[in-house]
Amino acid sequence: MSLVNLTLPALFAGLATLALVLFLLQRLRVRYLEQTVITTLFWKEALEEARARVLVRRFKHPWAYLFVLLIGALMWLGFANPKISLEGKREHVVLIDASASMGRGARFQESVQLVMEHVRSLTGESVRVIFCGARPRTLLQRGESPLLLEARLEALGPQACPSTVDRTLRLLSRSLAKDHETLIVVAGDAAISPTVLALLPKTVHVSRLAPEPSQSGRNRGITALGFARSSSGSFEYVDVLCEISSTDDQAIELSTSIGGKPVQLEAVQNKEGTRTRILLVDVPANGELLSVKLMGSDALVVDDTAQMRLPGRRRIRVVLAKELEASVGPVLRVDPAVLVVDDEPDLRITKGEAQGTATIPTLSFVPIEAQEEAILIYHPMETASEQVLMESFASLGLSEIDAMDIAEASGRRIAIAAIPATGRSIAVWSALLTERFNFIQSRSFPLFIARAVRWLAQVEEDPPFVAAGEDLAGSFAALTDTAGHRLDPAGADFRVPTAGLYHSDDGIVVAASLTDLSSTLWSNASVSQGSKVLQGQETEISLPGFKLDLSLWLAVAVLLLLLVEWYLHGTGRMP
Repeated sequence: MSLVNLTLPALFAGLATLALVLFLLQRLRVRYLEQTVITTLFWKEALEEARARVLVRRFKHPWAYLFVLLIGALMWLGFANPKISLEGKREHVVLIDASASMGRGARFQESVQLVMEHVRSLTGESVRVIFCGARPRTLLQRGESPLLLEARLEALGPQACPSTVDRTLRLLSRSLAKDHETLIVVAGDAAISPTVLALLPKTVHVSRLAPEPSQSGRNRGITALGFARSSSGSFEYVDVLCEISSTDDQAIELSTSIGGKPVQLEAVQNKEGTRTRILLVDVPANGELLSVKLMGSDALVVDDTAQMRLPGRRRIRVVLAKELEASVGPVLRVDPAVLVVDDEPDLRITKGEAQGTATIPTLSFVPIEAQEEAILIYHPMETASEQVLMESFASLGLSEIDAMDIAEASGRRIAIAAIPATGRSIAVWSALLTERFNFIQSRSFPLFIARAVRWLAQVEEDPPFVAAGEDLAGSFAALTDTAGHRLDPAGADFRVPTAGLYHSDDGIVVAASLTDLSSTLWSNASVSQGSKVLQGQETEISLPGFKLDLSLWLAVAVLLLLLVEWYLHGTGRMP
């Protein structure tokens, strides 16, 4: 048995209150009517009966009290609206789509109303309701009253994220029981992947509950944003590609800002079908936030803006020793990130002794007798040598060096090591620059020089583009959103839940954008294979059995008891 209008604790609390009130009313004396009698034989007893009312007198009519209490209890139980289901065992799961596409007009509110009507119609059955926002969360557990669902939905709405219905169905596929029927209703427009449906047990039936087709009108949105090396070859600039998808042929107009300040950027536009690609040329790579916004209005606002943190690029000032001009100089001068200077350098490239204690980052070419290792990396003490050595193969391009060829030419074992120091420096055998070795002529030499210069200058890696609902490339221990909520991946892949700005513990700003094609080009969702459009109607999936609504029978019982009470009172058998 389940209750529609009350929870079980509220039912018992109401019964206790009713019993107490009737108890107090039973202790009150009944006011007698004044009547004229022809004798004084019973005058003494009449005086006793006419005394002031008291609340400590014992019950004169306990059976009458119990009778009235029974009538009141049945009326209270009828208000709770109990229902008994004698059907086969089954469970209902309702998934509420709260993705960005549900933000068109009042579509989300209409979907919620359909959910409330659907849940109320499932009285007496096991029902769960899951809110599929950025993070799926359960709003109604089995056995809870639908009144709680209405209160919990009041402060919720669509979020700036792609649909998480498929992800929720994947999680449910691992926990749903296979020994009874489960009916899953997807409330909203989220597309359901046939691959996900195939994961569900055969006892699970999926259907859809959606409002009437929306007449929300046209929509445009930014569905991709990224940067690449500037076509002009300048290291301090990048080219930004912005892709806009739309449902009409209206002209696209963008406004751009860097660091919150409006900027005018050269743009090249190319349209292909529903997509328009706009290339923003020579955008300053100053490490600030680039914001791109579509001008005009359309059906969905959240996809009209996208943000991205630009890389922080500044040419590296290098002082080069004259002895290395012939061998290293040509490589440095063709590197767009390097500026060879005579003073105020960011690092030095020298020939001589190792510079493990240098006050400025240094790439030194030292005699082969000065150190046993062919390449010796000096790194800050707070970083483990093993970690630096492992990372150096990628960051310095050491994997591209032909160590076997160098070993044969030198007749010595080739070794690479890393040791702690006060600063960053790299010491390399100067013999590698001679004709005895083929190092300068190899393709690994310019790569090694370029990577070494960037490692010594601590050039920041290019920040990744971040999309809501997708895994975030890069290592972040935790992020904090603008509301102060801390997001900790706890060792798992980091997934930014919704579009917006986030801050890492070391002060790095991460800008997440929606850029979800399905949200932007949304149309009234076509039903995936294996599902059924309900359009607000009850599912046709049924099991043998029947439901018993006790409210009507309780009302009949109360009416009969009232008739019995009227008869007993009329015959003088009940006061």
